[in-house]
Amino acid sequence: MENAPNEIPLPILKAFLVASQETIAIGLFVRVPVSVGTVIPVSGVTVVMRSLRVIVLTSIPVVCASLQTILITTISCSLIAVRTVIPATIIAVTITSIVAITIPVTAIAGGYRGWLIDPDHEKIAAARADIASLLDLAGELGTGIVVVPIWGRTRNLPGIATGRTRDEDEALFLEGLRPLAERAERAGARIFIEPLNRYQNDVCVTIADAIRFRDALDSAAVFVVGDTFHMNIEEADMAASLADAGERLGYVQMADSQRFEPGAGHIDFSSIFAALGGMGYEADIGIECSSLSGDPEVVLPRTAALIRDLIRESELAV
Repeated sequence: MENAPNEIPLPILKAFLVASQETIAIGLFVRVPVSVGTVIPVSGVTVVMRSLRVIVLTSIPVVCASLQTILITTISCSLIAVRTVIPATIIAVTITSIVAITIPVTAIAGGYRGWLIDPDHEKIAAARADIASLLDLAGELGTGIVVVPIWGRTRNLPGIATGRTRDEDEALFLEGLRPLAERAERAGARIFIEPLNRYQNDVCVTIADAIRFRDALDSAAVFVVGDTFHMNIEEADMAASLADAGERLGYVQMADSQRFEPGAGHIDFSSIFAALGGMGYEADIGIECSSLSGDPEVVLPRTAALIRDLIRESELAV
């Protein structure tokens, strides 16, 4: 039986969920013209390292240990993902069929060198250049890039600050963001400023911090991210913080209190979805977990059911 338009067959869906977990940290994305019969070398090919978690996948290695089918999105049929888990003994992939499916790209997270407030000035320059290039790709894909000031540098823990004052770090962050915001406007892309908890940075920690940076830029291409894992640490009232962001909220990432899948910890997602519904939120919601609480075949369908129920109960238009 043929699949309905935009419907992912169950075996492919299962492969997609597994593959997306394995490519959160890094993925290999190769731009080549493709057609049936195209041979793609796995070794010796020029690749761009990115962390695009939801674009395309090679589903067959997960499902039946074959490399005969590559799935390509209809958004950009020249963008192919080769998973890093391909065995070293395989030297090429031959495309024997192309299956076009639409997989919305909710956001690009990471995939650039350095940080916008890195202690190393060369890494600051690299971050600015890489994010600019990724914004062009985001515009092509109709999505945005999640940007943070830095990860793993904070004055709240000994010996890992940036070496600058907080005011200097904030000014440097905005200095890097201003031309990037202009680039995003030209490219039709978006920038999502994400607050991280106090143990990972100390410049953009709360939703209010992200709103302050967004308002300072005053760009229609810049939005705020709400990540429930970080918010659970930093926000006194997560629902109220999201409501305060209003139309400036452009993306929501969800994980539970211990960064497992929603429903595995103690976060009250009902109040969060009620707030999103009440403010008329229409943008994307992503599930960003560091791990799962159990067997993926058990917990992932359970999480999907929970999120569907919450969307329905809150009357969200996502």
